[in-house]
Amino acid sequence: MTNPNHVQNGGFEQSSPPALPPFWSGSGETQSGGTQLLGDNNARLLTPGETITQTLLPLQAGEQYQFQAAFSTSAGAGTIDVDITGISTRTFQALRVPGDRYAFYNFDFIATGTTASLIITNNSDADLRVDVVSVKLTNPNHVQNGGFEQSSPPALPPFWSGSGDTQSGGSQLLGNNSALLAPGETITQTLLPLQAGEQYQFLAAFASAAGTGTIDVDIIGEATHKFQAANVSGFFTFYNFNFIAAGTTASLIITNNSNGNLSVDVVSVKLTNPNHVQNGGFEQSSPPALPPFWSGSGETQSGGTQLLGDNNARLLTPGETITQTLLPLQAGEQYQFQAAFSTSAGAGTIDVDITGISTRAFQADNVSVGVIYTFYNFDFIAAGTTASLIITNNSNADLRVDVVSVKLA
Repeated sequence: MTNPNHVQNGGFEQSSPPALPPFWSGSGETQSGGTQLLGDNNARLLTPGETITQTLLPLQAGEQYQFQAAFSTSAGAGTIDVDITGISTRTFQALRVPGDRYAFYNFDFIATGTTASLIITNNSDADLRVDVVSVKLTNPNHVQNGGFEQSSPPALPPFWSGSGDTQSGGSQLLGNNSALLAPGETITQTLLPLQAGEQYQFLAAFASAAGTGTIDVDIIGEATHKFQAANVSGFFTFYNFNFIAAGTTASLIITNNSNGNLSVDVVSVKLTNPNHVQNGGFEQSSPPALPPFWSGSGETQSGGTQLLGDNNARLLTPGETITQTLLPLQAGEQYQFQAAFSTSAGAGTIDVDITGISTRAFQADNVSVGVIYTFYNFDFIAAGTTASLIITNNSNADLRVDVVSVKLA
């Protein structure tokens, strides 16, 4: 079933800059003209202490939700604070959020009542931009102490063990602690019981100082999932993959097989919906060919240009595309498109077309820079059961794409 967003006007598309309404209020403002990530508008919290706030659509008391938003700030100190009625303030370290590009950040919380207000406050020393804000129901996390908040630095326990350690003092993304893995070090835990044969998503925030090597994620019954460390951000950014649980009992092991330190925070393993994109990681393609399932003027690549696995897609010049027919959708249901993008573009857009909805345009100069991948997403309502997905590079530089999905939201 559809999982609606309890934030209204979460992308600020209904606002008329610089006004915040409808739904939003506060001391911040809205902007356009290229400062946004997606669509036409974003919010800006210019000075420390500025806020944006709204009353959320009714929640279900006792249920688990996920807050998510795209942030961009050049701050060197301070925090980005998110308050939701009934829960403690969630604090992102602003220094660990990228300055000239957007990335998505999230946390889970349990609703304490049906009525709640959301307040985002810029308590950093620089301008903060915000876009694509959502609060949605989410599944339980099978990782315990996924944010290392129950650990006492430098110890890893409870639940975690391994050769890495925990840190605080500003090295974390969210809360008070994170994990640090020097080259060759690991962190591991036994996951809460899974459902054999069901599809799950691994998600974690990584910050890597590496120039070579991989970040390896092992889950019992699964082949090792390898992220190219050189293509992972030096700021904290969330990375994910899907897997089918081979049994009820599984261990999670994260290994730093790169040549630089790796920071890890906000780790989760949750049930997820099936992907309606086939060969979304281009692993079934033989570079430079795009098939199976994909076609278009782009090509596939390997040799270190990918984020995850062996391959990625490359749209070299403006106007190049990749496209496929999605597996059947449910008309009227809400879906989420997500993909990892990397581009050095200074202008133009990355356009995503899905049959029956208007083009969604990401501002290319606000998407992860150079070789670094970041995941980007948006929600849409399926107009029919049959739909094509088209990704077009309408920027002024090379675009790399990996780990594409369309799932029920």
